[in-house]
Amino acid sequence: MLDNKKVVKYVGIAISLAILALLVFKFTFVVWYVLIAAVISSVGSPIASFLRKRKISKTKYVSPVLAAIITLVLMMVALILIIMLFVPLFVRQVDIISSINTQNIMAYLDEPINKVTDVLRRLKFIGTDDDLLKVIGNHLTSIINASSVTSFISNAISSLGGFFVSTFSIIFIAFFFLKEDDLFIKIVLLFVSEENHERMITAVGHVEKFLSKYIIGLLLEILGMFVLESIGLSIVGVNGALPLALMGACLNVIPYVGPLIGTILAVIIGIASKLGAGIVDNSLIIHGILIAAVFIVSNWVDNFFLQPTIYSRSLQIHPLEIFLVILVAGSFAGILGMLIAIPAYTIIKVIAKEFFSQYEIIDEWTRNMKIE
Repeated sequence: MLDNKKVVKYVGIAISLAILALLVFKFTFVVWYVLIAAVISSVGSPIASFLRKRKISKTKYVSPVLAAIITLVLMMVALILIIMLFVPLFVRQVDIISSINTQNIMAYLDEPINKVTDVLRRLKFIGTDDDLLKVIGNHLTSIINASSVTSFISNAISSLGGFFVSTFSIIFIAFFFLKEDDLFIKIVLLFVSEENHERMITAVGHVEKFLSKYIIGLLLEILGMFVLESIGLSIVGVNGALPLALMGACLNVIPYVGPLIGTILAVIIGIASKLGAGIVDNSLIIHGILIAAVFIVSNWVDNFFLQPTIYSRSLQIHPLEIFLVILVAGSFAGILGMLIAIPAYTIIKVIAKEFFSQYEIIDEWTRNMKIE
């Protein structure tokens, strides 16, 4: 039988967890800001630590504030340089697409459209005097009207404003994490009893190691996919192979859905580039098939070689385990859930190993997780 003190203790823990869960649910965006800022500060921490050890005079070292600012500036400059490297390639691609001769396309599609129109007339989907293109145009006009365009613009402006607020918030939080190395752990310890502080500090240290490995693995996967797809698209003879490969590699981060979206977009853009070059014939279909083949083969290499090699070894999680976790997370939270599934699962597993390994089922579940 449990005595009254233990009952009160367990009830208190249950209430605390319930309040914490409610706060996390209510202010999910704040939790995300803190977690993303923690990841950014983890990446920039070695730079900030290095700067703090540098002398600016005989007796003075670089202050934590200055070190944090310089680190964030260096990280933003690196990101801007990477973006600037690919912007001209995307602009060139847009220029090619904008030079498409629509009259040539309509002339090429005239016969197929007439055949489809005849079939639709026989099936009585459209009237005998109706023109297929006019019917489609009327439907599009009814969908895309002035109010929908205005709504789209206002939503876009609102989203852009939200993006800038989110970016500023994350950078602001990351600044303080870089300025004070132990600030994140102090925040975590607020929700843990004093007797468990030492174990939680150990668990957070292990989580940081695993998440660092995950981020490095993610970057390696993106690099690997970029190399594979850029080589494949260049062999196929695609104009602007690099921006298409970059797009595909970045979208590949979204499990299962990302590669499909990347393939469809690449085929559309690839065919549009050919049209922009004035090529309107059956070779367009072959070109689209070849682009799709490059992405499918690259995705196959990623699924059967890159991902098992990178994630299974770095995170010490079985490939089937990864698949099931992503599947469950996707069913609950869609694409966002699929993106955060592995990091969140890793955190849960590390904490379970640290605090609940005395239970046989937890010990069996986390046995293969060797923490250095």
